Amino acid sequence: MSDIAATIRSKLSGAQRVLLMGHRDPDGDSAGSILALAAPLGDRQIYCYSHGALPYRYQFLDPDGRLTDRIDTTFEPDVAVAIESPGRDRLGDGLRMLIPATTLINIDHHHDNEAYGDINWLDPDAAACGEMIFELLQGAGGSVDSYSATCLYTAILTDTGRFQYRGTTARTLSICSELVRRGANPADITRQVYFGMPMSYLRLMRAALDGMESVADDRVLALTLLPEDFERAGASPQDAEGIIDLTLVSDHVRIGLLFRQSEAGRIKVSFRSQDSIDVARLAAHWGGGGHRNASGCLIDGDFAQVKTSVLSKAAALLEDGS
Repeated sequence: MSDIAATIRSKLSGAQRVLLMGHRDPDGDSAGSILALAAPLGDRQIYCYSHGALPYRYQFLDPDGRLTDRIDTTFEPDVAVAIESPGRDRLGDGLRMLIPATTLINIDHHHDNEAYGDINWLDPDAAACGEMIFELLQGAGGSVDSYSATCLYTAILTDTGRFQYRGTTARTLSICSELVRRGANPADITRQVYFGMPMSYLRLMRAALDGMESVADDRVLALTLLPEDFERAGASPQDAEGIIDLTLVSDHVRIGLLFRQSEAGRIKVSFRSQDSIDVARLAAHWGGGGHRNASGCLIDGDFAQVKTSVLSKAAALLEDGS
């Protein structure tokens, strides 16, 4: 166990009120890591927060609704743990719950993390924060039960793109093997995350595919979802989780994009890529971030103009050979 993990474990052991929070719009790694860490903290006061509703595909991890997007400023944490959020701004309203006496612990595997915590545990070699939380819990005498194992397996499965991203290592698979021994069921988890979707998801998928367009000899493929697409599909914004992965179904596509217009008028762009193509560079151009093969950003501007600009940049990235 690393020294920094031991320090974090000591801080958590001495805290009575703990706030666990992830980045805006929780995904499998963020939500799974939060819920796995919350489970063994015992009878202390634990508040699990994430700015934005939990997508349908991950709700099986939280049948009691423990992870909330509501804040409670009367909850004054001794320790707050930010998980998988490279910058403070990604934590949303959860920051309003911190008080001057709160120790902020930052646990993340993004290479561009801003080290904003009082304690920072940053491991860009980890394929998912789920790996780091597993190490943290292992230091508590192997206190990973079947529920936490399920949460952590989900975290790692989803942040590695079902183990297809280049960040997947022998360490990743070794941890997942141990999680299976602790009670995680790979078949059930995969079915829940990738195949247990409502019909609204299929209607949203159809809308995205109907509007697909490509540039750079079809090597850059873009999908678009507008507010009216969600309305016609009877879908929520959280139902768009995973739609971006459709862009890489064809082995000819090197870069995939999903454009979504938020309720506030901002344009959310998600990026995916094959092999060594670093789409985090694209996201960073517009103030976003993420991983080499999976990243995203928010852009203000005219939708058509933004799309044209982003597609041009993506095509140029391919020409750079990056």
